[in-house]
Amino acid sequence: MKPIKNLEKLIKRLHLKAGADFHQRTIRDALRAQAISKKGKPVSAGPNIGRIILKSPIVKIAFAALIILTVGFLIFTPNSVEKKDKATVTKITKSPAELLTVASLNMAFRRGGIKAVEKQFEEAVEKLGPRPEKISANELLAEFNGK
Repeated sequence: MKPIKNLEKLIKRLHLKAGADFHQRTIRDALRAQAISKKGKPVSAGPNIGRIILKSPIVKIAFAALIILTVGFLIFTPNSVEKKDKATVTKITKSPAELLTVASLNMAFRRGGIKAVEKQFEEAVEKLGPRPEKISANELLAEFNGK
């Protein structure tokens, strides 16, 4: 379809009650603006310092070397990271209550699976000591109150 007919249909859909003179002037202005925009040249992007730097061969080589070093570091040193994590967990968790929190049990499981969780439970039992099989309500309240 021609642009004139498209604009006429658009204007008819708007339900405007304007005279023929206003209608013709609107169409003429719209077509003139369309013709001017078609003749114009696109705005060229100026030199971008980021693009210049990233296209540099030295930067590409340095970036590739950085990736290779990072991957190599991650592949060849996972044991030292695990050892630091184990040492941190044992230093931080002091009380039996802290040993049995969900977060500490989750970290233990991630660190060593079910064996690490069982070891953590055993450590908590060692710190708590043996418990009687039955306890009265008064003894329970006394224990919670710290007596």
